[in-house]
Amino acid sequence: MAKLKTVMPGVVLRYGARGKTMRFSCMIGRSRFTYTVKTPVELLLTKNDTPTRELQSEYNRWVAQQAASVGQAGIAGLRVPSIKELIDTFSDIAWTRQTDPRFKKADRTIETAIKNFGYCLDASGIRDTRPYIELMDFDVIRRIAKKFVDPVAEGGRGLTSTSAWSYISALQSVTAKWTIAEYRDRGYIVESQVIPKSSLFGKAADPKQYTELSPSVIAKIWDWYMKMQDGDASCAFYAICMLELAIRPGDIGRLTADNFPMATNGHHRLVYKPRKTRESSNRRVDIEIPDALYERLKALKPAEFGKAAKPGEPGHQEEFEPGMVFIPNLRTVEDKVNASLRDSCGLDREHYGKASYELRKLCIHTILVTPADQGGGVDQAVRLSGDRRDTIEKYYCDPYKSHTALPSNAFAAFAKSVTGLAEHSSAIKSVST
Repeated sequence: MAKLKTVMPGVVLRYGARGKTMRFSCMIGRSRFTYTVKTPVELLLTKNDTPTRELQSEYNRWVAQQAASVGQAGIAGLRVPSIKELIDTFSDIAWTRQTDPRFKKADRTIETAIKNFGYCLDASGIRDTRPYIELMDFDVIRRIAKKFVDPVAEGGRGLTSTSAWSYISALQSVTAKWTIAEYRDRGYIVESQVIPKSSLFGKAADPKQYTELSPSVIAKIWDWYMKMQDGDASCAFYAICMLELAIRPGDIGRLTADNFPMATNGHHRLVYKPRKTRESSNRRVDIEIPDALYERLKALKPAEFGKAAKPGEPGHQEEFEPGMVFIPNLRTVEDKVNASLRDSCGLDREHYGKASYELRKLCIHTILVTPADQGGGVDQAVRLSGDRRDTIEKYYCDPYKSHTALPSNAFAAFAKSVTGLAEHSSAIKSVST
């Protein structure tokens, strides 16, 4: 006889000769609904057969779907929204929340979530007038994932699993826990969704540990970087912030002259809070930078540093205002730098779609593999990057392993520059290659 086990209210696990099967059940009004789960049981339970967050989300989604099918939401006065109603309401909720300084995020975060949700909807083939729970069905999500990662020749988009997950995670974002009460206040019943990404892509969906670039690629990056200094001012400014100061693209787009205050000793500092870690570690980057580096940045953006030329002189900007960001067209500049770096260094788009991020990785990596008595080490990397120690050791390199030597005297000078910030090392531009 098969053995039955209730793993959580409404969910029964059956141990039979052919393995484990799972059944959902719920009461809506006076009707009982049941369903045999199609998702592999091992993805919804722990090794001890206890429920995971994915199981709870799957069950809640199924209950909401049954409620919608009989025209009820289980709570008087509430109803299940359509896909269009869901995303329109999320947009209203998110932008309203932006007015509260305690919860404010980067505008681009909200814009990206809404845009990526639209990509998922397009890939699903479902009309936006349908109940949102149809889009959240795990079989539909699997179909979306397949559409994203399939080769272009086969009708897919040819994305890596990591890129595909960045789009699909928007389905979780629009039903995050903090949104549920807001939806309820607007007359909708919405369940928070947790998508088991490992069941979509396997472990490949998780960020990979840092892979050191080959000496030949590093040499090409150095050559590209030196040439970039004499090109477009915004691109050069962006590249310097990535390769010498390890600043993330989103944070570069928010930088103003206020982020480079002068300390009491007469030298300038880089001071900012990385947006990505603000709600986790809430770290603050506050580090002295070489005078020569500050002067190079100021020469690229004189107006934004409050040194606008006089009317009629080159560089004068009538629209200049104190606090002007250095790169208002960040996305355009980022795309231009990514494409230029890939073309110059032989990096393929599939694996290096955001090629410029390799500059930040290379900066942190260089600090990590430089001995502490020479200005490097883990502590220095933490100070400059704003990341936790365990994060940088995992995703930028393991400082306790041996590493390939940097390829040239010129790049060794770069290593000195990024690890000797507090000691005012020479500017990279002065190094002869």
